[in-house]
Amino acid sequence: MAETFRWRVTSDAKATHKFNVRSVQFGDGYEQRQLKSLRPKLRSWDIKVVGQKALISEIKAFFDARGGVEPFNWRPPEGGTALVKVSEYTETSKGGKVYELGCTFEEVLA
Repeated sequence: MAETFRWRVTSDAKATHKFNVRSVQFGDGYEQRQLKSLRPKLRSWDIKVVGQKALISEIKAFFDARGGVEPFNWRPPEGGTALVKVSEYTETSKGGKVYELGCTFEEVLA
């Protein structure tokens, strides 16, 4: 059973919806497209978490434990649950004791 990302993200999480299709282009300009799987649309979210060093360290440890391979559950702002992975993240000092962690949650097929 996948772990759950339990931390609150900023309210400006940006969602992207991408159709999972394969296309082949022919010499006469014709293009043929087909769905790659039974789940033709995958989503991703650019998210940020702002907080003190201890909070950011907790989240980094959560991501590092999965190493970009193991997916985890997350509740997107629009509701429901998504199985996602994180391939990379950024950490930015915002001054004083405040840090910002940014990443993209990429939906994966179960």
